[in-house]
Amino acid sequence: MKQFSTILRSISIAAAVCLAFDASAQQNIVADGGFEDTPPNSDKFSPAWTLIPASGPNPGQQFSNVGTSATFANSGENYANLAPEVGQVGTLRQTLNTTAGQSYTLSFFLTNDSNEPVNFFRAVVNGTVLYETMSPPFPAPGPYQLITRSFVAQTSSTTLDFQYQHDDDFWRLDDVSVTVSVPQKLLNISTRLRVQTGENVLIGGFILTGTAPKRVIIRAIGPSLERQGVREPLADPVLELYNSASLITTNDNWKDMQRAEIEATGIPPADDRESAIVVTLPANGAGYTAIVRGKDNTTGVALVEVYDLAPDANSELANISSRGFVSTGENVMIGGFFVGGGDVNARIVVRAIGPSLANRGVENELVDPTLQLVDRNGNQIQANDNWRDTQQAEIQATGLQPSDDRESALVASLPADEYTAIVRGKDGTTGVGLVEVYNIR
Repeated sequence: MKQFSTILRSISIAAAVCLAFDASAQQNIVADGGFEDTPPNSDKFSPAWTLIPASGPNPGQQFSNVGTSATFANSGENYANLAPEVGQVGTLRQTLNTTAGQSYTLSFFLTNDSNEPVNFFRAVVNGTVLYETMSPPFPAPGPYQLITRSFVAQTSSTTLDFQYQHDDDFWRLDDVSVTVSVPQKLLNISTRLRVQTGENVLIGGFILTGTAPKRVIIRAIGPSLERQGVREPLADPVLELYNSASLITTNDNWKDMQRAEIEATGIPPADDRESAIVVTLPANGAGYTAIVRGKDNTTGVALVEVYDLAPDANSELANISSRGFVSTGENVMIGGFFVGGGDVNARIVVRAIGPSLANRGVENELVDPTLQLVDRNGNQIQANDNWRDTQQAEIQATGLQPSDDRESALVASLPADEYTAIVRGKDGTTGVGLVEVYNIR
């Protein structure tokens, strides 16, 4: 666990710096989702909602209505009281204007007056049940519970149904919304590795897609790692940033240049000898490389980090990678990344590349890399040695399959959180390796 701690601390900082995703900023296509548009002095639903006659022994009887007490609402003044006659199933419906093929997120707040012998609630989209519960186990009585589900619209018209049965009491529904789903993004990468000399320095790469320029901070951390239990840290890292053609800028000690800008980000390095660069970069598929060296060819363990300072811009980190010498023990390659900024899981491909680096002129390549993906607590999510051994079809479908069968890859659907990819040499072997993370949605 000690070998994960430095990466995870750094990613936690990035999580605090990156703007939180605000679902309320998305346009809600549900009309009167808070049930506040009911006619004055009435408990009837507004025209946006249709109360379908209940089915059962006494069809047509409904006790469902709009509650008008702020005491019992999740927000505002009103909420929906949902209950048909005993033994019946009721439906509250709204037809939504949607775009075929578009992903949407349905969310609503639900509570329950009491547990009864026959008591259920469903959220249904075009006949497909997205959410279903019974009470018990749904807590009753109790506070409102936020329910969130995703779906893909099949046509330009989507039917949203809430179906329910509650003998002798009510379900309470409030703040219904359907918004266009926003996929999670890659918001930063942090890679820890032993920095050597020559070609075995630490090299971090990233690609920016989209149209808007992207503001980032890139850091090279070394001496402060000792306070976190890292042995033999790089005493004085130097950071260089390149585009595909030339050097953009370089920094040795972060206070020497851009001090005010770096401090304004909230994540200045903890040691004056460490390096940082704040820069706004063109996107449109452009690739960039950050190189960390030891000053005067010194060596030691270092951390290179790239943080997205403008997650709301129309651009993103689509591919992030790091290359360096993979050793053993604590000096394996440890790549951390933070997923966030959306409301549906990111679909991520992680690769560990070694033997095929020889085809690019890299010497002393890692002959047989292994790959492990862990969560913020160091618990394994997935692992792979040779990419064809697991998920072969899924990996090939992405078009990102490694060119050598000994290389590793995995595909994962990840919610917003912190993750670490660990690259080792099989059977304790060493060499130059490359870890890559792609967001393929």
